[in-house]
Amino acid sequence: MTIDLVACKASVFIEPIHFRSEVLGYSPGVLNQLAWSCLRLDRLHHVINGNKAFKLAGYAAELNASKPWASFGGAFSNHLHALAYYGQKQGIETIGFVRGEDPRSLRQSLSPTLEDCLAWGMHLHFLPRSLYRSISQHSRLGMASKHEQQSALLEDAEWIPEGACGMPGIRGCTRLFQGIQLDEFDCIGIAAATGGMLAGALQSEEWRTSSQVKLIAVPVLKAKGWLEKDLLHYTGESYWPRLEFGWESHWGGYAKSPELLKTFCEEWAIATGIPIEPTYTGKVFYHCFKQWLEGRETEPSHESLLLVHCGGLQANRPWIQT
Repeated sequence: MTIDLVACKASVFIEPIHFRSEVLGYSPGVLNQLAWSCLRLDRLHHVINGNKAFKLAGYAAELNASKPWASFGGAFSNHLHALAYYGQKQGIETIGFVRGEDPRSLRQSLSPTLEDCLAWGMHLHFLPRSLYRSISQHSRLGMASKHEQQSALLEDAEWIPEGACGMPGIRGCTRLFQGIQLDEFDCIGIAAATGGMLAGALQSEEWRTSSQVKLIAVPVLKAKGWLEKDLLHYTGESYWPRLEFGWESHWGGYAKSPELLKTFCEEWAIATGIPIEPTYTGKVFYHCFKQWLEGRETEPSHESLLLVHCGGLQANRPWIQT
């Protein structure tokens, strides 16, 4: 069964947020006065969801499906997970270069994410972190270099940067807000990791033609400096006047999930019925909720807020089980 990623319409997955319990410290009556909505990208597809659906759609439109598709990611990579599943369904050979040592060499188990990738036919190659870092950082602004292809003995492969953060993926993400009237909201909360989804959102027709909505981008890793540089590379500065960064909400760096943040994610799911995880979506939702709390008595903000759910719940499985 093939998958038509282009057919994904995010706008049908907007739903109002209804607070059903007092676990967040406020009664549902108080919180439900807010006109908050959630763009449930986690519901696009049972495997390929979040921004990965849009990024893969961009690459699927431009890559040769008769060649292997190779990319990079960690042991819990949503990108590799989606790529492996898509490759199996489309009959495309996939290759994943994974950060770190093969845990099986240490008599340990693969992550649930990598177990799925293997089951879907992805060939896994593990790279020492220093080598992985040099390769993936180079590929972040484009396809892998000729040297990298030769070193991997995969000169004929189609290469996708880590997180699918290349121009095809960004072009796919310009469809993120398709069909949504953004000026119905005063602000939008969105996560930023490699910056591809953010760059696509800033170049979308809906964003460029909106007039007042503010975009709050919450970097989920210590990205100050290079994230702005990458956005300049991808978009230029013309889309930035209504862009605000939540630099302080990375919680120590990528995949850093202190207990306070995990507790917030658990309580949010109980209060709203919307499951979130602490690597991406949890950081965005916490940041916006905290801003609303801090300004509630003095300078009300975020009265009409669209929170973008990044998907990626599959990587949350080990945390949920503990």
